[in-house]
Amino acid sequence: MRMKVWGEISGERHLVGTLETIPGREEQFSYAESYLENEAAQPLSVLLPLREEPFPKRQTRVFFRNLLPEGGALAAVAKTLEVKSSSYLKVLGALGSECIGALILEGDDGQKDRPYGYTPLEREELGRAFEEGADGVAKLQEEAKLSLAGAQSKMGLYADRSSGILPQYFLPQGTAASTHIVKAANRRFEQLSENEYYCLRLAEAAGLSVPKCFLDTIEEQPLFVIERFDRVLLPEQDRRVDRGIHQVQRLHQEDFCQVLGLLPERKYEKGGERFAKKVRDTLYERSSSPVRDLEVFARLLVTNAVLGNCDGHLKNLTVLRGADWASFSLAPMYDIASTVVYEGLDRHMAMRIGSTSKIDEVGRDDFHAMAKELSISVRMMDRLIEEVCEGVSDAANAVASEMEDALGVPLSKLREIEAFARVQIDRLGCSALGMARCEGLE
Repeated sequence: MRMKVWGEISGERHLVGTLETIPGREEQFSYAESYLENEAAQPLSVLLPLREEPFPKRQTRVFFRNLLPEGGALAAVAKTLEVKSSSYLKVLGALGSECIGALILEGDDGQKDRPYGYTPLEREELGRAFEEGADGVAKLQEEAKLSLAGAQSKMGLYADRSSGILPQYFLPQGTAASTHIVKAANRRFEQLSENEYYCLRLAEAAGLSVPKCFLDTIEEQPLFVIERFDRVLLPEQDRRVDRGIHQVQRLHQEDFCQVLGLLPERKYEKGGERFAKKVRDTLYERSSSPVRDLEVFARLLVTNAVLGNCDGHLKNLTVLRGADWASFSLAPMYDIASTVVYEGLDRHMAMRIGSTSKIDEVGRDDFHAMAKELSISVRMMDRLIEEVCEGVSDAANAVASEMEDALGVPLSKLREIEAFARVQIDRLGCSALGMARCEGLE
């Protein structure tokens, strides 16, 4: 099997290299000679520096496997494609027209000849797809030839809200780019869409940069819709289509599994691993603004602890490489949801803080130890803790009430998140702040 790997760099499409299966050596990736000769060429990944020699299976597999869905979402897509989920190259070959980041993969099946464009997607059709669960979403993904990493069922769509009424959705065709990711709540977890929207609003109040997002209800099913931070909607109209669609520019990105050379199943800490230290080392070495990024990372860890998000693993931390692939900085934060409000889920955090990974035990002393691990001052860490606690305290009740009014229903899970946040604020030594500012948590 052989695929061409194209990259969109500053709005122009370049042949970056070739991903292929070599008998006896399994898969390998090689940079194209023409790309290596380009003075503007940048590495596809930290793991894949520019060089003439092909990369062996280990490095190749780590980067490209992390472009695919995981778990049940991957199994559903593989079932639709009638291939084994372990045959990741076949899945990627079928879905590579629209990947995360700025990549486009073309297989030997004539993918390059598929028509470019955007097909209107009726709201009812989108609702039915999510109602069918992973299988329904997989069918849409196969139709759009689109691959999104992660364990949840989700769709990349072009969303137009210019009418000011209901958003219009379009399914990208060929190499057309999506602008938003649409997710429906997992039936196992009550109010998950509302949970994620709420937590992102609180994360923004805590000082984190987050993508714009909104809730859309179709057939009484709440959908969480979030702008892609690896896409830029340009003011110019896309002349290749006639529906008033704007041009979309791709930005390159890598999640921290790709950066650190780990397969998706290694995204959680195990044993004596210290992922925070590895993130710190990478940011110090490569970030375009290491001081800023380390502060953002520390703020994220505090925010996850306050909101009860134990799922802050490496695939939920991403580096944005930009349109020219030359920059290296933390992307806006995403996939923040409180996991502690669901019975049966692990209450160990994805990354250890100080002496503990248990979210119900983490305290200010643990964050002081984390400050040392991240090579930031204790004074800075204390400031971040105070700012996060104050931001969450000020916004928690107001945002929950606003959402309940908009949806016309009580949102019990949001109130549970509020209550948990108050406990965490108290544990972190912000009890006076919590009493003064968390009146809505009573």
